[in-house]
Amino acid sequence: LLLQPNGAFHSFGSRAISYYNNELGREEQGQWLFFERFKMTLHSEPLLSRSTTIAAANGRELALSVVFAHVLRYFRDAAVKEYNAAAESEIGVAEVKWVITVPAIWNNAAKQIMREAAYEAGLASIRDPDKVEIALEPESASIYCKSLDQMSIGREESLVSEAIRPGKRYVLADLGGGTADVAVHEVALDGSIKELHCATGGAWGGTYVDRRFVELLERIFDARTIGAYRAEYPGDWIDLVSVKFERSKRLVGEGSAAYVELPLSFHTFLQEESGSSVQDCIVEVGDKNLKFTRGVLSLKYPLVQTLFDPVLDNIADHLKTIIDDVGRVDHLVLV
Repeated sequence: LLLQPNGAFHSFGSRAISYYNNELGREEQGQWLFFERFKMTLHSEPLLSRSTTIAAANGRELALSVVFAHVLRYFRDAAVKEYNAAAESEIGVAEVKWVITVPAIWNNAAKQIMREAAYEAGLASIRDPDKVEIALEPESASIYCKSLDQMSIGREESLVSEAIRPGKRYVLADLGGGTADVAVHEVALDGSIKELHCATGGAWGGTYVDRRFVELLERIFDARTIGAYRAEYPGDWIDLVSVKFERSKRLVGEGSAAYVELPLSFHTFLQEESGSSVQDCIVEVGDKNLKFTRGVLSLKYPLVQTLFDPVLDNIADHLKTIIDDVGRVDHLVLV
């Protein structure tokens, strides 16, 4: 999410990242408000309230509910525009019942923050609260999967539809960026869905793989140096972790490597801060699965696997525990 210096909305998603990294100079980046991966603050912050704030990349604080309100307002306008472009008659915001999905691990305080953000975004109001419903992500995904057999669908969706038939028991694992959420359901003979286990999950999303990558950088170049660089060059840091590593980790597979180009600013900063070059630091670490060539950091598959393993192990252990508790499970559905 990118806000102008006065707090007004500018852009969201990939456009926000691109504009912040490519259109703003370092001085401007210090004035604009860029927020990323802030969703999990609602899980990690122990004492949530209306006054809870979150820091932008430049260190400026803004109320968490205001940040989420900007995001919900963006999706509100996009959804209404999309619907009106395809429908025969247009609708207004007030005519819509909005369902906001949240991770299963969020507590009531986190859900209340989302509801208040929805009010602030104009989706509903205290006087008309029924216009907004808070639903759990894995349960919503399960209902969607159940509806696939009523839709015109492709082969992949058809396989899901076949798995969710009357009499079938299935575990649905919603593996997202911040959390892994799990629901366990059985389809009754009349087609209704019965809950076999309460929705559960944990903070085991893809962003925790990124966190392990950051820890690797801290091991190679020193945590203090990485922290200082992150504060001095927030745009280049975001591009390094949220764009370049994010893209590379999706492509790597057994027998291959993840290739991450280090920003030019990092080479200069490292030399000035520590007196060492990137190559010096790589040699000192002495990891055969780690190389640096022509400005690109190369992580061979065994090293990349160590970044994924803690997250995957937590997910696998959690699924095993749930399946042991439930007993028979016919299918595992990943979304």
